[in-house]
Amino acid sequence: MIDGAFRQTVRSKGSNPAVVLAELNMHSLKHFWWQQTIEFWNALASAPASCVHKLVLIDNLQDAFLHGVHNFSWSVSHCLRSVGYHLPTQVQSIPVIDVNTVMAGLEHQASLSWSNLSSNPRTAPTRNARLCTWHNWFRPFNTSNPYFFYLFLAST
Repeated sequence: MIDGAFRQTVRSKGSNPAVVLAELNMHSLKHFWWQQTIEFWNALASAPASCVHKLVLIDNLQDAFLHGVHNFSWSVSHCLRSVGYHLPTQVQSIPVIDVNTVMAGLEHQASLSWSNLSSNPRTAPTRNARLCTWHNWFRPFNTSNPYFFYLFLAST
């Protein structure tokens, strides 16, 4: 859904979102969503103990970690695990999330769409052929291909 909205915003009908983001030198919406969520979470973690919002989040954490309730805290914890960050399971206080570690995990996930690309678009799987072509033409300065234009011609 987000990819479709992003494509419509930049008027790109069939492009791979990774290509469009690389071309615009931007992060994905997921990156910005995580940044805002972690800032909100850490603001509540540093709020005074009498803050109602902090107490609600602590109760939310207790429900998630002690009773397995699928709520906000559970989904944040689950998504953080997907980028390699594990929240402590203590429920007496709100753990502070290290923003830099989570952002590094997101950057690593984003870079995975560029890894293991076939060097030849003709041998790439269909869904990666455009990504492979764009990578060979517009990201030429890498270790495997130092030439600016690298065309694949049919072997005779």
